[in-house]
Amino acid sequence: MTLIKSHIRLLRSQISSQIFDTTPNRFLKLFCYSTFCYLINIALIPARSGSKGIPNKNIKHFNGKPLINWTIETAIKAQFFDRVIVSTDSSAISDLAQDVGAEVPFIRKPDLSTDNSTVLEVAMDLISFLSDQDYNFDIITILQPTSPLRNQNDLEEASKLISNHDADSVVSVSPALIHPQYIKVIDENGFLRFYDKTQTKVARRQDMEPVFHDNGSIYMIKRNVLLSKKTWFPSKTIPLIIPSERSIDIDSPKDFEDAELKFKELYPNAH
Repeated sequence: MTLIKSHIRLLRSQISSQIFDTTPNRFLKLFCYSTFCYLINIALIPARSGSKGIPNKNIKHFNGKPLINWTIETAIKAQFFDRVIVSTDSSAISDLAQDVGAEVPFIRKPDLSTDNSTVLEVAMDLISFLSDQDYNFDIITILQPTSPLRNQNDLEEASKLISNHDADSVVSVSPALIHPQYIKVIDENGFLRFYDKTQTKVARRQDMEPVFHDNGSIYMIKRNVLLSKKTWFPSKTIPLIIPSERSIDIDSPKDFEDAELKFKELYPNAH
């Protein structure tokens, strides 16, 4: 497999740079993807030590092993990630991550490990580090440890979407539980108003278009697009729809309990 990848990368450097990186023709780009290009995709798992809602959340035992382990193992089993990297400010998380096969090339700086730090900042930090190491790649995929119900098929489907379409990003979404048309706010006078100030009534349910929310499970984006746009949602973002039952993003003790129960239901043989 390593030899095959090296040959494909050589072809990519000779052909893709002339076709993919310069042509505006989307069909030539798709041809390049399917025929010549092996897209180097790295997984980034952000896992800082601080957590107010659940102390040591990322290493709290979840169905018999540290929570972060499930995300690392799923990423490794997917087999298309060239590297699975954990960004953390914790030596304990670093040791655990490396024990199950992830890389931890550096310990994250304290100023990127606060409550106000963003995943975008963490991703940029890793991109900068890898650039300094002269390591080039095409796609970065954010896999948060707090979404343990994602599975290998989800990752493979996301990879297919970004490789076989004229897309810059793939984001996992789930059906929204409440339609925006039902959302209200209380104005400065204490009166109830529609959140959308242009809205005057609620449409019939059957006339409402489906709405979705990003569920935090998968953010897969081309590196050059992330560097230039600095958003997970560039104009060419394709949704990966994941059922609500597998879209629990753990943020509270109740989320943790619900996710663990659902995990055991969905994956009874997982260990």
